[in-house]
Amino acid sequence: MTKMKKLTLLFLMIYSSLFIVSNLKAAVDSPNLYFHYFRYDATYTDWDAHIWKFGDTGVDILPVDETINSKTWGTFKKDGPVGLEDEYGFIIRSRGSWDKDREPGGDRIVKVSDGKLIDGDYHFYIIQGDVVVYSEVPETFHKILTATFTSSTEVRFQTTVDVPNLSSVKLYKDDVLVPVNNLKGSKTGYTFTTDTVDLSFVYRLEALFDDQGATTAKLNVGFNGVYNSPFFEAAYGYEGNDLGVSYSPTATTFKLWAPISDEVTLNIYDAGHPTSVRADGDDTATTHIMTRGEKGVFELTLNEDLKNKYYTYTVKNGNVINEVVDPYATSSGVNAIRGAIVDLESTNPSGWDDLELPKYSGRYVDAIIYELHVRDLTSHSSWTGKREHVGKFLGIVESGTTYTKGETTVKTGLDHMVELGITHLHLLPAFEFGYVDETRLDDPNYFNVKDGGFNWGYMPTLFNVPEGSYSTDPYTGSTRVSEFKQMVKGLSDNGIRTVMDVVYNHTGDANYNFNKILPNYFFRLNSEGSLSNGSGTGNETASEHYMMRKFMVDSLIYWATEYNVKGFRFDLMALHDVETMNLIAEELHKIDPTIIIYGEPWTGGTTPLPLSQQATKQTMNQMPGVASFNDIARNSIRGSNNGEGPGWVQGKNDEVGNIKNTILGTRGTDYTFTSPNQNVNYVSAHDNSTLADQIRLTSGGKTNVIRKLMQVQANAIVLMSQGVPFIHAGAEMMRSKPDKSDNEHVKEGLNYNSYNASDKVNQINYNFKVDYNDVFTEYKELIEFRKTHPSFRLNTFDEVDQTVSLLETGNDGLVAYRLKNNKDIYPDMIVIHNNGTLPMAHFTLPQGTDETNVDGDLVWKIAYTSLAQTINNAEIENGKTVNISAHETIVVYYGQNSNATEVIPEPSDSNDFPLLAMVLIPSAIILGVGAGLFFYFKKR
Repeated sequence: MTKMKKLTLLFLMIYSSLFIVSNLKAAVDSPNLYFHYFRYDATYTDWDAHIWKFGDTGVDILPVDETINSKTWGTFKKDGPVGLEDEYGFIIRSRGSWDKDREPGGDRIVKVSDGKLIDGDYHFYIIQGDVVVYSEVPETFHKILTATFTSSTEVRFQTTVDVPNLSSVKLYKDDVLVPVNNLKGSKTGYTFTTDTVDLSFVYRLEALFDDQGATTAKLNVGFNGVYNSPFFEAAYGYEGNDLGVSYSPTATTFKLWAPISDEVTLNIYDAGHPTSVRADGDDTATTHIMTRGEKGVFELTLNEDLKNKYYTYTVKNGNVINEVVDPYATSSGVNAIRGAIVDLESTNPSGWDDLELPKYSGRYVDAIIYELHVRDLTSHSSWTGKREHVGKFLGIVESGTTYTKGETTVKTGLDHMVELGITHLHLLPAFEFGYVDETRLDDPNYFNVKDGGFNWGYMPTLFNVPEGSYSTDPYTGSTRVSEFKQMVKGLSDNGIRTVMDVVYNHTGDANYNFNKILPNYFFRLNSEGSLSNGSGTGNETASEHYMMRKFMVDSLIYWATEYNVKGFRFDLMALHDVETMNLIAEELHKIDPTIIIYGEPWTGGTTPLPLSQQATKQTMNQMPGVASFNDIARNSIRGSNNGEGPGWVQGKNDEVGNIKNTILGTRGTDYTFTSPNQNVNYVSAHDNSTLADQIRLTSGGKTNVIRKLMQVQANAIVLMSQGVPFIHAGAEMMRSKPDKSDNEHVKEGLNYNSYNASDKVNQINYNFKVDYNDVFTEYKELIEFRKTHPSFRLNTFDEVDQTVSLLETGNDGLVAYRLKNNKDIYPDMIVIHNNGTLPMAHFTLPQGTDETNVDGDLVWKIAYTSLAQTINNAEIENGKTVNISAHETIVVYYGQNSNATEVIPEPSDSNDFPLLAMVLIPSAIILGVGAGLFFYFKKR
C-alpha cells in the first residue's frame, strides 16, 4: 500500500469516526421518539398514530413495517428533538379517523426518559388489545382479546388467531369448571352457552394456542351484555350515598364500587404528586387491602386522622392491574394524579353556614343567565385586580376593579356583572378537566399559545373536583375547594346565583378511571362492541345504566349541597335519557325547588340511544322540570352559525315566522315545550362566533353604527320574548375574538371554536366597554326593563295566549305585538322591532285600553326605545302613529297601573314544573314603579 493510499485510508477512518461520534452526540442531544405497535394480523396499512407533546398540538404519523424478534411490527417515528422530561401522548387509531376503531387505552401519556434507550433514541412498545405501554419488547403470544356475557347464558369472545383446539376452551366460575356448550365461530367472534350467570362470582375464560407451549391464555369474562339487565342491577345496584371518602378526624372510610374486580388496594400518599412532577412529591405509598362488601363495593376504614393526605386505588381485574383515582373524589392534587382527603367543613369561608342566597322566585323565566369562562373575565390587562387572581375563582369575585381610557372609567369584573343586572352566572366547566397542565401555571407564556393554559373544559377528568388551574394552589387539595366556595359566596353576596356547566355525557379519555375499574360499564357501545361516539370526542357515557345514572345524581346533589350551586347546564343533553333527566330534576328540586336545569337538546354525533329516549327537542314535553336551548330562535334572529347566513335582524325577512314564534315562547313540532320555562332563548354562546362577529360577517358591509343597532336589537328580541333569556359574556360590549392576524385563528376570518386558542383570543377586553358604552347601557336597561315587567316573564302558555297578541304590520321587516296584563305597571304595551328593511316605519297604534288607567292620561307613550332613537328621535305623532327607525326596537304603553301586583305562587311540591315561587313584596312593587317612571322620563 502506497503512502498516499495509507494517508487517504487514515483520513477516511478519522472522518468516519468523527461522523459517527457527531451523529451519536446529535442522537443523544436531540433524540427521536419511537412507538412500536404489534398486530397479530401483521397488517398496518389501515392504522396511524396521533402523537403530541403534552400541552401542544399533535401530528398524524403513518407506520413503517419493521421486524422485531422475527415478527412484523408497525413503527411510528416522532422526529426529535424531544426533551427527556417531556411527556407525549399518543393514540393509535383507524387511519385518519376519530370515529372508528382505536386501540384500548385512549389517550396514553408517556415520559420520554421512561422509554428504552437505543442508540440515543427512546422506544415504547404496544400490543394489539393491550392497554399497557411497554418500555421493553414484550411477549407477543396469541391471546384472548375480549370476553363478555352477551346475555344471562351466552358468552362471546375474540382471539388473536383461531383457537387450534376448541376443546381447550374452558370457563371457570371462580375456580369451578362450568359447561361450555355449542361453541362456534372464529377469532373475530366465538360464542357459546353456559349455565345462567351468577354475578356474585368471577368468571375466567381459558384457551390454549400453538405458540405458547403449555402456557394457557386467560381472561376474566365481563358482563357487557347484561350491564343494563334487571339481574345485574339486582346483584350490583348499590343504593348507598356514601361512595368515595367519608372523613372525620378520628377515622376515614373509603368505598369503591368495583363489582368484577379480584382485588382492590388503597394507597395513601403524603403528597398529591410524585417526585417526577415536583421535587417535594412522594413516590411511596402506604397500602391497605380493601374488603369486598355488598353489591360489589370494596370498603376500608382507617382509624387515624388522614386530613390533607392523598389516595388512589389499585384495581386488579384478571390480568389487568391499574392504579386509579376515585371517580367520587372530592378534590385532588395537581393534574388529578391522586385524590385528596379533605376536611370539607374546614374549607367553608366565613359566613358560609349563614349564607343568604339571592332572592329568586324559582321560575326559570325570572332568570337572566350570563355565560362566562372563568379565565375570560379577568385575563385581559384591562382588568386591574390582583395579579394572583387572574383567571382564578377568586378573580370572579374581586370587587372594586375599574378600567380608565381617556376620560372614561368603567367597572370591570364582578362589578361589571352586578351593574349589568344578571341573576345567574353560568360558568363553563369548572370541575377538574384535562388539557391544562397545572404544573405550568406560573409561566405567563403558557396562556398565550394555542393548546396552552386555556381550554373551555369539556373533557372531564374528575367530575366532583374543582378545576385546579382556577385555584391559586393546584397542588393542595383543600385550596381549590375553599376558593370555589369563596367564589359562590362572593357572587351570592352580590345578588348572583352560580350555575355550573356539567359534562356527564363523555369523559376526556376513554381509558378514564371508570373503564379501568369496570370496563365498558359506564360507556355505551356500538353493536360490534366498540365505544360509541355520540359526543364526537371518542366516547359517550351510558346514563341508562343504574350506577352511571346514580353517579350523575350523586354528583349533582354534591355540588348543590356542598357548594350551594343553584343551576346546572347539561352539555349534549340528548346523550342522556329522559328517565335520568327527570330523576335529576326530581332529586335537585327536593333540595331546592329554585335550582334551574337546562341543556343542549342535541348530540355531537350518532348514538345508539333510541331517539324516543333521548332528552332532546322532541321529548321536552316528557321533562317538565328541564329547559333547553332554542337554536331555532338563535338562527332566526341572527343567522346560521359562524357567518354562514344572516338572520332577521340583518334583513332576512323570510325568518319572520320564526321570530313571531320566538316572541310567543316557541310552540310547534320542532320543540315540544310545555311552558315558557322550558325555552332558553339566546343569540350567542361560547361556541361559534360571538354575536358581534356573526353580525360583522353577515351584515353586508354595514357601518359600525348600524351593527351596534343590530347588536342591541338581537338581544332585545331575546329579552322581550317569552322564555328564559341567556346572554353570552361580552355581547353587551360587542365582544369580538381576534382574527388570523393574531396567529390564533381557528378558521379563516374569526375564531369560531376557540376552545383551546389562548387568552389573547378568549379574554374579555374592557376597551370594548369603553368604546361601546352606549351598547352596554342599552343591555343594562333592557335587562332592567324585563325585570320590571312581568308581561315578558309569563309562566304558562295559557298566560301567553291571554296576554300576548301579534299585530299586523304589512311588512315582514316590521314585527309588532301587544301585551295586555293587569298585573303589569304598564297594563297595555306594544313592542315593535324594525329590522331595517324599512328605513323608517310608520305604525298606526290601535285603540288603547282605559279600564286599568288610573291617572286619566289616555294616550300612548314611549316606554323604551333602543339606540336608534339617538339617531332619528322616535316619536308618536298625534297620539296615534309611532315612527320606528331602521334597526330600532321600541316599546309604547297606554296608561299606568300603580296598583299592579304580580302574583308568583310558592314553589310547588308536585311533579309539575317546580318553579312557582314567592309573591313580590311591596318594596319590589315600589321599585318596579320607580324603574318604570325612570324609563319614562329618561326617554322623553
